[in-house]
Order: sequence, then structure tokens, then C-alpha cells
Amino acid sequence: MKRLPIFVMLLIPIALFPQERINAPLPVISNPITELSFAKRWMYDSSTERWNVQNNSVVDITDGVDFVKYEFRKVEYKDKKFIVFLVYYKNVYWDYPEIYVGAHHVITLNYFLIDEDEYLNKISTLTDSIGSIQIRLFSKGINVDSKYLQKMFAADINYTKNSDSECNYLLILHRNIESKNRMQFLIFTQGDFNNSANLFHSYGRCLYFYLHGALPINIDLNTDSIFNQFYYETTLSNFLNVFNLSHNL
Repeated sequence: MKRLPIFVMLLIPIALFPQERINAPLPVISNPITELSFAKRWMYDSSTERWNVQNNSVVDITDGVDFVKYEFRKVEYKDKKFIVFLVYYKNVYWDYPEIYVGAHHVITLNYFLIDEDEYLNKISTLTDSIGSIQIRLFSKGINVDSKYLQKMFAADINYTKNSDSECNYLLILHRNIESKNRMQFLIFTQGDFNNSANLFHSYGRCLYFYLHGALPINIDLNTDSIFNQFYYETTLSNFLNVFNLSHNL
């Protein structure tokens, strides 16, 4: 009787018991921790020298849309803890964009992934009457479908950044009007750690004019001048409840 070669005998168990395809677990995303779904939007009209106010969700979504809501969630993955800041928008795409026929109205979002300790440390300065908070972003995504968030977070976290120069910063400008229980605010991302206007990128379309000359190059982010043209406003207590997550984690 012929004996099988040893290497063939070693392969037999593998053939009899094939290996399963096993996917790595995806990040765990919590339900919303806090949410801001309403804020007033104030813009100064220099032609009439008057301030105009609108709510954050405008009806005509083809003519510049602000946020639908802000939302914070927890993200846990491979023993790492993150905070994700989600900004939801109304959006529209057309079957025939040249003639604006066949509109499809959708909700898209931008996400800003932040190390949990980084966020809690920086956001503690929100009690200042006026100031800016610069929070280092781990990653960000623009115009994202929410069903892909887990896979996008996994790819972001598994990617090792080489240096700080590849990082962006979330910039929260705030002015606390304590006597009237109001907080005025603007939120940008900052591509570099300086005040150059061309490095600011707003994710509300109505901030277009800030990127085209209305925001001075050397503006002091800790003065009232940043709020001379535009800002969002909500109650002070509401703003702190949404952004100060120290009591929600």
C-alpha cells in the first residue's frame, strides 16, 4: 500500500475543514448624546444697515442651506474612544441639472471625528464670555451617507497619520451674552493652526462671503469683530447642554 507524502497528509484537515471568512468588527456608534436642531441665523445687510434673521432650516433648499441639526455621538473601536460631531444638511440633486428637472431631496451629513479626551479638555473653556476653541480633528468626512459611517470610521482609525501637518482643527467661535441667556456662535474647520482667512472652510453654504474677502486676514478670533456680519444664535443653556459633553459621557 502506498503511503501519501507527509505534506499531502497535512493538507487533508484543511481541505476537510475550510476556514471561514471572518470580518473584523466595525466601530460601535452610540445613539445621539446631545442634539441641536434649531438656531437662529443672523446676517447683516449693509445695503439696508439692518440685521435679518432666519431659522437654520430654510424652505428653499436650492438657494443655500444651513444645517438641519448638529449631533454628538460616541464612537468606540479597538479600545479607543472618540466623539463624533455630525452636521446634517438638506441637499438636492437633479436628474437633469442643466434645466433643474427631476429633483431628489436628501439629507446628507458631514462628520468630524475627535479623540474623546481631546474634545473634553478643549470644550471646558466654553464658559468664557467670548473666545475661540480649537479642537484637533482625528478625521473628517464631507457629504456622507449615514449608512457608511461605520466603515468610514474604521478606515479613518486604521490609517496612521504621519504628522500634525495632515490634521485639521474644528474651530468654535462663541460669544456668551449672559445677561440675555444667549450664545452666538460660528463653526469652521481650520486647515492650519493660524488665522489666515483662506484656510477657513465653512460647512454652511451661506458663509460663502467669508471665504471671499469678508473675513479679514489677521482678524482676532477673540474679539467681537468676528460677529459683525453673521452668526448663529441659541440660548446659552441650550448651547452648553449640547456642546459640553462632560456630564453625558
